Amino acid sequence: MDLNPGSTDDLAAFALDALETSELKAVEARLDGQRPLPEVDAWRQTLGEVATLAAEEPPSSLRDRALSSATARRPFGSALHPPEDLPANEAFIRTVDALDRLLSELSPEDWSAPTIEGWTVKGLIVHLVAVEEYFGRQLGLWPLEIDEALEADHLGMTRAFVAAWSDRPVREVLARWRERTGAITSHLRSLDRAAGREPIRFHFLETSLSTVLITRVFEIWTHDEDIRRATGRPSAPPEAARLRRMSRIAVPSLPFGMAMSGLEGGGRTVRIVLTGAGGGTWDQALDLDTAPGDPEATVVLDVVDYCRLAARRVSPDQLDAVIDGDRELAQRVLVGAGVFSA
Repeated sequence: MDLNPGSTDDLAAFALDALETSELKAVEARLDGQRPLPEVDAWRQTLGEVATLAAEEPPSSLRDRALSSATARRPFGSALHPPEDLPANEAFIRTVDALDRLLSELSPEDWSAPTIEGWTVKGLIVHLVAVEEYFGRQLGLWPLEIDEALEADHLGMTRAFVAAWSDRPVREVLARWRERTGAITSHLRSLDRAAGREPIRFHFLETSLSTVLITRVFEIWTHDEDIRRATGRPSAPPEAARLRRMSRIAVPSLPFGMAMSGLEGGGRTVRIVLTGAGGGTWDQALDLDTAPGDPEATVVLDVVDYCRLAARRVSPDQLDAVIDGDRELAQRVLVGAGVFSA
């Protein structure tokens, strides 16, 4: 090896005793009795000090001080690099735009591909058109007569519309989708952030506009994935900011999902850790209107997988989840997580 005693890198290796015997002899021969550069003495002195410190037992309080300092800088469960704080209306607009781009790519054969509920891709978009008709009505954008007996049935209230539009050409379906979503997104762009707290009635639920918008983000993104699966396209998960908004409503909805699934919370708490951009950590009580206690189980899984679970597009046994603590409780939680049936 051609070593150069004047090279900082070679002298550093010499100071660290990181040279093979033959290389060490070569450096010493090249030095030929000359004193090495001053850096070598400084490096060796520093190494000696480090070795002395490493041999000492650290003070018993060091761990607690280090953890306190770390949690003061970043509270438990918070993201290291949090995504942008995305308003709910912008999250909805981005999701509509993403689906519209996908629809622009579809071939005539793609529109005929089978998806969910026995619908083709075209039928699925007609279902979404029907939902937008209803959503616009609830926003006060246009009148719409509905069968109130079906208003609580998200799928059922759209079936008559899907049947009525079954023979319409794709271009008419796409035009109606763009007309209705265009009017809704234009309205949403005119709203400030405070408008998200305004009450709205949606499927007989009295909630906030922000909650409805993120619920709709779940629905539209889920059907985007349905279409991608049906047409052999790769999935396209939302960016971190949208995933963060989705996870922030999906995890706190867990008590509702468990109640809807007939599962008892029993006053217990689980820790949900969603990994990946847009994830986070929650100590989540399993009963409605209950403060969390000490977690009895921890469930760790990818944030996109949790959103698919919440939308009932994957089952608990399909997940790569890490469970610590009460496994039976954790499995019940994964069943109850399927709260958004899109």
